[in-house]
Amino acid sequence: MGHALAIGLDFLFAIVAGGVLGWLIDRWADSSPIAILVGISLGFGAGTYRMLKRLNAQDKASKPKQPPNGPSER
Repeated sequence: MGHALAIGLDFLFAIVAGGVLGWLIDRWADSSPIAILVGISLGFGAGTYRMLKRLNAQDKASKPKQPPNGPSER
């Protein structure tokens, strides 16, 4: 359960970090909420990428290892 929580929080923090960075750029540039929307979108993309990468790594680690030539038949 800890792995699922870590993956979920990693995803959430990527979105929040993108939003905060966009908000800071909006305040600095005195612009409309364009940068915050772009930041949230980029954070969502980065969070999705990181989540899929971690899930694939977990999936590879949990699969049983096969011999190089496949199972032997005797």
